[in-house]
Amino acid sequence: MKQVLKISFINYNRLFYGFLNTAKKVLWFLARDVFLIILILILLTIVFGELLFYNYVLSVEIKELNVDSNVIRFQKNTYKSVVEEWARRENIFNNPSDINYRNPF
Repeated sequence: MKQVLKISFINYNRLFYGFLNTAKKVLWFLARDVFLIILILILLTIVFGELLFYNYVLSVEIKELNVDSNVIRFQKNTYKSVVEEWARRENIFNNPSDINYRNPF
């Protein structure tokens, strides 16, 4: 009634050596035709660079700009409050308090 599970490692061994043989053939092809492969990689790099250039430079210039009708207005009150805050902080920085702290070391 019990079935014994038998695992045959012969198939795995064939699979491993088949993969190893295929990897050797690919590596030999790459080594034999290395100049051709370098030329193909350079060509692919140039094509990829041209696609990026077109996508991020040329196509942006071609597209029309969508300008909203809302014009940004300069708000003098906000600008004045920011300048006053900067002046206050600069005054604090330039005129330190006269409190002498003990040297902790």
